[in-house]
Amino acid sequence: MRIPLPCTALSVVLLSGFVTSQGPTTNTYWQRQSGTKFYKELEPFRKPNERVLDEKSSKLADLVHDLQIMRDIASKAETKALSVDKTGREICDGDGWDAAYERVRANSLKQEGWLGKVLLEDQNGLRRRAAAYGMFYFNNPQDVIHMISYLPGEPIHEIRTDGYHRALDFLKVHLPQSVPQNKASKFASSGIVVPRYNFNPLPFMQLLEQKSDLDRAEGLWVLGEVLRIRPDLGKAYFAEISHVLPKLLTSKSKMVRTRAVDFMAAIDTKRGRPALADAKDEERMKWFEQLDYELFPPIRHISTGRVELYPSKDRDDLVKACKQVMATDDALPKGTAKTKPTMRYGLRVNHLPKPLGLLGIPAGALIVAVNGGPTRTKAELMEWINDALARRKKMLARYATYVNALKPDQEKLPPGITSILVEYIYKGQAKMKQFDIR
Repeated sequence: MRIPLPCTALSVVLLSGFVTSQGPTTNTYWQRQSGTKFYKELEPFRKPNERVLDEKSSKLADLVHDLQIMRDIASKAETKALSVDKTGREICDGDGWDAAYERVRANSLKQEGWLGKVLLEDQNGLRRRAAAYGMFYFNNPQDVIHMISYLPGEPIHEIRTDGYHRALDFLKVHLPQSVPQNKASKFASSGIVVPRYNFNPLPFMQLLEQKSDLDRAEGLWVLGEVLRIRPDLGKAYFAEISHVLPKLLTSKSKMVRTRAVDFMAAIDTKRGRPALADAKDEERMKWFEQLDYELFPPIRHISTGRVELYPSKDRDDLVKACKQVMATDDALPKGTAKTKPTMRYGLRVNHLPKPLGLLGIPAGALIVAVNGGPTRTKAELMEWINDALARRKKMLARYATYVNALKPDQEKLPPGITSILVEYIYKGQAKMKQFDIR
């Protein structure tokens, strides 16, 4: 019989990532799909109330019956009789299991959709348990991975936990697989590859919001294990659950704290600084803040031409450094740069205090315009910057009025962004950077 592993809280948001083999640049992206009927039913769990087998022919009933046989034999078998094949599916060397499996293979090709309906909606727990076991034997791995996202919404805890173990065995085989991006196009040889299969961790993440320590711990356990399969997803997962991680790291439950630490350690693999579950809450929170700062710095370079600036001490230091530069006579002398087809006039960046280096404008650059306005003198430079900041001040005032008028049940939208576009010449090349003030 399979021995349950220790459980932790949650699983993983609808995520997909670019992975590369042997060197090419790696990108990660994810999608969040919420608001559907299924996700609403996860608050906290589904309430299946239909008799699905009454709607279909006896073939579905035969399929569910054979899956029940397979599952019962596997649950009673000794550990040495159980194994996982190269496709990530459980194999049992038990009497009658192979015969039932052959009948399932012959009968399941046109019943997979109905088996999913059994798992989601059938009021009989034994039939749902058989469906949760049998879904791993679908022919298409993406169908199996899609069905895995149904497990956290199952109302019977035993069925959920049993499914998590089999799900991780399956994901270990299939999640690392990738295919060339734009396989059929001329760019297929670029070296960029994308995931072959997409996994939706959002239902597992919803477990983190449940009252049960066991549910939260299981969710974290699945999340952490998925990150060990796909480490490149760590930043995306951290972003999705960072609002609840402090509460989990300081939980009164040692089981939840341990799994939260395991989740963090799966992301922070280079640091060697995991704060143990028995450490003080302050130590774990300090670790969380360090990791959060490193993954999502407040001065954030989104691309070579775009920088986001979030409220922080770093941004305050940057403002102070800007004022110092403006007060220093030789920091921004007038200058010229020849570019085709004309001569450009602006302010030469001679020296930048350390905080301003975060902006990415190199020493020696000639700033020629801000938001389209020429910057031939410091007065012009400040005029355009102050104009942008004045517009931001008005925007924030309107936003405060909007927030005060909200009703308790209304969702608060984030404030707008103020952008400052800086054009400059560097080594004879015209360049620009957009700074988004958040």
